[in-house]
Amino acid sequence: VPRTAIVRASNGQDFVFEHTGAERFEPRPVRAEPLDGERVLIAAGIEPGKRVVIQGAELLDHVR
Repeated sequence: VPRTAIVRASNGQDFVFEHTGAERFEPRPVRAEPLDGERVLIAAGIEPGKRVVIQGAELLDHVR
């Protein structure tokens, strides 16, 4: 996923926002590993095929 999908909590934990329903986004803690300068691999924390926010994730973090 793009690096912009990963948000870092104040405790240092990385997480992504999963789209769970209409206008509903749930934070999910993940373990991310860098692939290159723009992309990361989500190694654990969310199952393949789930929809995650890749743009504006930082804004969702401020709103919740």
